[in-house]
This record gives sequence, structure tokens and C-alpha cells, in this order.
Amino acid sequence: MIDLTLKQTVSIEFSYSFQWGNAFREAILRPWKLPLLPVALWKGHRRVQLYRSNSSSLTPFLFVIDYQKFTPNDRIDFQTFFNSLQECEVVVIGDEHVDGAAHRFPSIRSSGKDKRQWNDDLERLLTVIVDSSRPEKFVFIGQYPYAGIMGLVRTLQPKKDMAWLPLRAKPKALSERSDAFGHVLNWPEPAKSLGALRKDCVYVSERLEDDVTTLVETTLEKIGLNSGSKLNSKVHFLHQSEEVEDGLEEKGVIAVSVIETDESSSFFKIQYPANHVFFSKEDSVYFNHQVEVLLENIANGRFPGPKKSMIEEKTWVSVYSSF
Repeated sequence: MIDLTLKQTVSIEFSYSFQWGNAFREAILRPWKLPLLPVALWKGHRRVQLYRSNSSSLTPFLFVIDYQKFTPNDRIDFQTFFNSLQECEVVVIGDEHVDGAAHRFPSIRSSGKDKRQWNDDLERLLTVIVDSSRPEKFVFIGQYPYAGIMGLVRTLQPKKDMAWLPLRAKPKALSERSDAFGHVLNWPEPAKSLGALRKDCVYVSERLEDDVTTLVETTLEKIGLNSGSKLNSKVHFLHQSEEVEDGLEEKGVIAVSVIETDESSSFFKIQYPANHVFFSKEDSVYFNHQVEVLLENIANGRFPGPKKSMIEEKTWVSVYSSF
């Protein structure tokens, strides 16, 4: 499937007036080219048609971020946004160097330009980036879309592939400028608590065979861990027939699926490589060793729980991928 890309409704370079005007100008300045004028006009036509038909996207998003309006705390929290990006074009408006941004546009104050010139230059820069990177979607993140940004937005289509993610924007700005964008996104909520799961509790499924249940419970008692419910336990011992819940990373759960034979393990699918393992009972000595080592690591605090930053990154991806 061919990805669609944002297009400028008006692009001087790829308009017929520019291409054909350029051909006539060349013929006048260089009379020896006059016999070739029909060929030059046809080439200009082909350039316009090729530009209009090119719908392949080189990058999924173009982000324009008014970083100068961020507070120190905003900038710390916003780093998780940069960590979530892959193969995106990022333009930062401001005077600070920002890791993760390919382009930086100076503030009005440091540029020494008046507002009109500054906005004209901003629009020209963004136009070049749109033409060269062919983004699939455009997102402005900031308090107020400047005239240079609005100038670009008015020339882009389709509208449904453009969004504004306001940062403490005033109601007047929202009412006056939000209609130019297809979507107004909400800032992501802070990462929720990783849950009230107890690190000293292990859930053992009733579907497991008696010898497995006895082994796990005996080991728990020996190393000082407790049996718990599925709701409050960090570790779940499951039968191979039981499905693993979604979002193990966010919940902070490790799922251990017990496989009865090597034959059945070949058909078993690991859903979450970082939080889902399976222990085979085929070799009882090795199986017992795996269970003891895992539970000892849990008892000693060497539990690979989820990272809050990872959850926040997923939240950011959900926000800017929601349109």
C-alpha cells in the first residue's frame, strides 16, 4: 500500500506558470534554444505531473515544537517524547540545542529580525522540509501557532493529517487557530502508578499439575515468599493452555508458562519477550533448577520490573498516532 504524503496546494516551483515561464525566459535569453521550446514546455509539464502524482512518504511525521515556551520541568518531562520518535523530522523553535531535533530555528529575539521577516523565514524553512522529507503527517506542539506556521498549514492538504498539540494555549488562540488543523490533541496524562503488586507474592494457577504446584509452593516457603492472587502478584505461574494478559510491561508482571512436553513447546508463542518466559517439564532436574533460580532472584530484589519512562513513551506514541 502506498503511503499518502502531505501536499502543498500552492507550490510555485512546481506550478505551470513557473515551469513554462522559465522555459520562455530561457528561449528569449538564449535564442538558440527557441527551436527546443516545445520540448522544454513538455518537460515542464512532466515535472508538474510527477510532483503531483508522487504520493510516497519519506517520513511518518514532521514535528514543529515551540521549545522556547517550555518551562524547565516541561523540558525534562518532554525528553520522553524525543525518546519515542523514530525516523521523524523534528524542528525546534528556540535558542537551545535539543537532542533529537534535526533542525533548529532561532527565536525572534536572537534572530534580530522583525516579526514579519522572522515568520516569512520560518514558513520558507518549513516549506523546504515538507518538500524534501514528504511527511505523512504534521504536528505543531506549542502554545501559539505563529504566522509562519499558519502560512504553511494553509497550503497543505489533506487537513485530516495535521494536528496541534497545545501547551497552555489561551482560549482565544484555540478558538482562532484550531480550525486550520484537522485535530487538536490533548497532552498525555502522567504515567500512572505501576500498580499495587507485591514483590513477595507469586500466583500459581489451579490448572497446573499437582507436582508443579507442590514444587513452587515448597520453594516459596523455603525462600520466604508468599502465594498470592492474580491481582496482587508480580509473578504468575500459568498452564500452557492459559492465555497471557495484555500489557505485561505496563503492569509489571512476569508470566511463566509451564510446558508439559518438548513437543508442545514447539507450538508455543512468546508474546512479550521481556516479561514472558516458558519452563519445560520435560527435564525435571532442569525444570526444578529454573523455578528455584527465578524465585530466588525475586526474593533478592533482582526483579526486572517495567520502567516508568517506557510507559510514558508509549503514552506519547498513542497521542500523536491517534489521528
